[in-house]
Amino acid sequence: MQSWIDKEVNALVYPLIVLRADIYRDGGTIGVAIEDATGVEKEFCLDRRIKSPTHGALIWGAFYPRNGNGQMVEKGSAAELTIVELIRKIISQEFSGEEQKELTGAYGKRKLNDKERKAALCLSLAAWIVSDSE
Repeated sequence: MQSWIDKEVNALVYPLIVLRADIYRDGGTIGVAIEDATGVEKEFCLDRRIKSPTHGALIWGAFYPRNGNGQMVEKGSAAELTIVELIRKIISQEFSGEEQKELTGAYGKRKLNDKERKAALCLSLAAWIVSDSE
């Protein structure tokens, strides 16, 4: 059975691009906006706000936890894994496996161009999701 996220992700037309990716000084919330080949935009974020009641939650449909009509994604769910796979597919379009390893956790540690910065933040978001669900 497909999750509600699978339906939205499967409707996206490749190639996909990362329009925006930002990290906030609220404890490390990461927001990501993507666009598909037809111009459809989707947003999601990982709530890392200090003392937030939803700390650690992945939210689909919002660039920041308090923005929009985002839906919280259940930890460890198929929907959460679908988003991690989506991130990996998007980044794989532009970066090799070796480059991805170098970019994971590189944000704030070395100078990155805009494309690398967005990829590093997306990969960090995916890594946090995976580590939180283990």
